[in-house]
Amino acid sequence: MGIFEELQGKFRRRQASYMMVTVLAMLDLSGEMGKVAIYEAVKYFREFYSRRKQYGKKPEKTGQKMASVSSMSDSQIRNLMVTMPLDKLSDYIIYDADKGELSFKDDVNEELEEENIKEQVRNLAYEHLYHYYKDFDPSPLTLEELENLPLGTAVNATDVAQLSGHNRVKGIHPVDKNGLKCVVVLCTIGGEHYSNEWLADDKSKLKYYLEGRTDRQTGQRSYNPDLPSNKSIIDSGEKGYPVHVFARHKKGELFHYTGRYSFQELGIDETGGHYFILIRKEDVNMALPDVTPEEILKALQIFDSTQRSLTEWQGWEKKKSQKYALSYKGRLYPPKEIISIATGVPVSDFSGGDQSNSYLRRRGFEVITLSHNSPGNYYDRVAGIYKYIQAKGFDFDEYLLFNFFLSLKTKPFVILAGISGTGKTKLIELFAEAVGATSENGRFELIPVRPDWNDGSDLLGYRNLEGKFQPGVFTRVIQRANKDLSHPYFVCLDEMNLARVEYYLSDFLSLLETRRQYGEEIRTNKIFRDTDFTFQEDREEFCDLYISDNLYIVGTVNMDETTHPFSKKVLDRANTIEFNEITLDNYGGLQEGDTGKVAIDSINNNFLKSSYCLLKDCLPEKKDIVDEVVADLKQVNDFLQLANLQVGYRVRDEITFYMIYNQDFGLMDKNTAFDWQLLQKILPRVQGSSRKIYQMLIGLFKLCTDASLDSFEGAAEEAEDILNSNQSLSWPRSAHKIAYMLGRYEDDGFTSFWA
Repeated sequence: MGIFEELQGKFRRRQASYMMVTVLAMLDLSGEMGKVAIYEAVKYFREFYSRRKQYGKKPEKTGQKMASVSSMSDSQIRNLMVTMPLDKLSDYIIYDADKGELSFKDDVNEELEEENIKEQVRNLAYEHLYHYYKDFDPSPLTLEELENLPLGTAVNATDVAQLSGHNRVKGIHPVDKNGLKCVVVLCTIGGEHYSNEWLADDKSKLKYYLEGRTDRQTGQRSYNPDLPSNKSIIDSGEKGYPVHVFARHKKGELFHYTGRYSFQELGIDETGGHYFILIRKEDVNMALPDVTPEEILKALQIFDSTQRSLTEWQGWEKKKSQKYALSYKGRLYPPKEIISIATGVPVSDFSGGDQSNSYLRRRGFEVITLSHNSPGNYYDRVAGIYKYIQAKGFDFDEYLLFNFFLSLKTKPFVILAGISGTGKTKLIELFAEAVGATSENGRFELIPVRPDWNDGSDLLGYRNLEGKFQPGVFTRVIQRANKDLSHPYFVCLDEMNLARVEYYLSDFLSLLETRRQYGEEIRTNKIFRDTDFTFQEDREEFCDLYISDNLYIVGTVNMDETTHPFSKKVLDRANTIEFNEITLDNYGGLQEGDTGKVAIDSINNNFLKSSYCLLKDCLPEKKDIVDEVVADLKQVNDFLQLANLQVGYRVRDEITFYMIYNQDFGLMDKNTAFDWQLLQKILPRVQGSSRKIYQMLIGLFKLCTDASLDSFEGAAEEAEDILNSNQSLSWPRSAHKIAYMLGRYEDDGFTSFWA
């Protein structure tokens, strides 16, 4: 008995989808040697279930672990694969834990190399997945799903008829919905009435007969190319929309997806039968002409000025069929359209995905994967918050708001620093209000810090003389947040450094470091111990409280003679955003009466909450950007080591998370985002009077500007000259701050980040 028959028996005894998905991962990822790195298989697993969730389908049965795919770490998925499907498939697949490698057994790999066996096994896996999911999730095939369907996916005629609205017995199904146009073809190879056949072994060329009519008296068939169904295929060649082909070998079987095709020509056989020649779309793509980055930039300008406002391009990035976007200066662009504008090549003549993305990346542009699992497009949501705040009469820099959002997303503890009266507290209040959190509904709490606080009792609570626990205001907010995990809650610690932060907030700072993933929630250890309470009713009410992932703490600070400085313990645990840029002739944004025009709905906490706790949570999926960030930080650390100020793993991880979120959401370009992080996570830790501090700052300035400071006495003035004459700096915000710190060192013999 061959592998096809053996797997047929295995799949029939399925309890979950895991065996079929594991076999598909091996078939799709393994080369001639039949080997796959375990991390690649884990990534395939995650993408399979995430894709179902993206298209509104259930990833798995309730109770199965992959039903909560978004909360599963890579290590959890790997453990699941090893203990379940790989154990049951051990007759065919070997897992070498030392090498981190999966491989087909030699005899299995040899059999899979035989003609059509691999395709048969792939189709078998998809057939069993089809029947498995139909039992508990009979969700229909969607047009968005069709645009990115894996080869081999199984459907029946009813699925396609529901999608197109045409009769299920039809073979040709034109579809024109939601701005997406295509044709779906159900093809029986060697059928009773139509002798459809593959004209190439790799199924890149298909002979498919036109729909015709049979004369009842003569038995003769007639063909009309202008019949709407036939014409829809013919027009695909000229208009560039795809023909999606699903094929089977005999009546009664499921159809399997074979790819996107395009009409090439009509033909007539010896009996007078009319047929189409369809060519797989990837095989007709032309090579793109070479253009310069400047020509791509010009295409971006053309899109902004002539196309972005057109109805057909409104909300393009929200369509589930749109997987990628070119991200440039905080705006998103459709990659294929930009290439088409720059090269003059119609979008129908080249592929999206890898071809378009690599073309743009080779010219230095950033292409991101759009996150459709999120509650709406992130760029639009954050831009909406910005407009809301503007409408309230406060005109902050847009990138400042993007930065504030990313800082909250990275870790729910942010510090806003600067001189008094710059709008720090108002930014927090209005941001919270814009996402539906107000003091009226109990989801925004302003807590003025008092100078006499020297422990956490004023925030968390204390036992009175009778032993009764008196909860602090912070504890009450935590209670409300724990009961309402789907909505964000905000606490503003106003003028938080009037007292020593390390004294009254030390318990919270330590708790932050216990954040871990629990199912779909990230939370800390419990705030209180049993021994903190005397009475059982207090223990029952408060003992199980924890810092949940919907609670965001933002502190405002003024750095003057009345306040206390921060220790590295505090600075390492927060993003510190400085407010010092004042434009007195800026009178604010829209008038108060205009707020209704830009008001936004209450936002689910998924929009704000963190996705990662540890660096391993984003590996290997995000390895490329992790490697880039670590390479930049190693250069920074080389200079910080001069003064023994190098950053550790916590700072590395949080900067990396910030950069990943920024790339995924397309808010800022990489240099702008890293500039914010250098300014917020690295430079606030720098202070002192030693010569090493001065030399270190000179080195960091060169890293930010790629310009050397020749003077070791008057470096500040030289730095200012460089900044004034150079507009194309890698990290300009950090460079300006370093120039200020150099000047302060030269004037006072001491320097620090704080003005």
